[in-house]
Amino acid sequence: MSASAVTRIAIGMDVGSTTVKAVVVDTDTRAVLWHDYARHHTRQPETVLDFLDRYAEAATQDQIDGIGADIRREWERCKAHRQELTKARTEAMARIRK
Repeated sequence: MSASAVTRIAIGMDVGSTTVKAVVVDTDTRAVLWHDYARHHTRQPETVLDFLDRYAEAATQDQIDGIGADIRREWERCKAHRQELTKARTEAMARIRK
């Protein structure tokens, strides 16, 4: 794919005291490509990562190719960390319930 075919995007997130709002914008046209809003129930990091996952599922391959390698590596690292946190939380809750 040529560099001119890549859609450059900007991702904006507002992590508030009760909700997370996100928007993805084409930086050239300023068109909104994706947006979402959700209550985070005091799980801000998990909600942000969920938003990134949902955007990745909804994005076209051209948009995903436009995400830089460094960002993509960090995204994958965060997803792996989230899986570790989920496992640790599940194990802790099982111990508490015994």
